[in-house]
Amino acid sequence: MLAGDPRQLPPTVIDSDAERLGLRTTYFERLARVAGPTAPVRMLVVQPRMHETLMTFPSQSQYDGKLVAAHSVTAHTLPDLGNKLPFFS
Repeated sequence: MLAGDPRQLPPTVIDSDAERLGLRTTYFERLARVAGPTAPVRMLVVQPRMHETLMTFPSQSQYDGKLVAAHSVTAHTLPDLGNKLPFFS
């Protein structure tokens, strides 16, 4: 099993030879392309770490509105994190 999201951290390629060799495309993307449309590629639609308001932009711009916030973080605020943030009191 592989897990990844090529839309989040694309490769940074500054060498033209590396780009020509296809290294601008992630390994995950290449595997999905080789496997074809019948590949068991699935999108995980529940975002477990991001407040719903913040998640709206990436959901709309990158995932056709399919991404949703996990119920446990939908309306999280800094105070909800308690002592997990050392600078927050």
